[in-house]
Amino acid sequence: MHVCVDDTTRLAYVEILPNETAAVSVGFLERAVAWFAERGVTVERVMTDNGSPYRSGLWALWCLGLIGWLDELPPDN
Repeated sequence: MHVCVDDTTRLAYVEILPNETAAVSVGFLERAVAWFAERGVTVERVMTDNGSPYRSGLWALWCLGLIGWLDELPPDN
């Protein structure tokens, strides 16, 4: 299950997808961003856990194209 929540409005976009590869995760984020945009919500920042799709080069390139930078969380200890 992939979930995207706007921290201001608390709107949530959810999809059940077959896996968590980088390509599937990027596709999910593309659809989530479009869904939020249709509701007047602009994505300014993306925060994820440190799962492998979110550490991939594909994810990093997509986020850089979306918001112009990539904010990474420190690894869980």
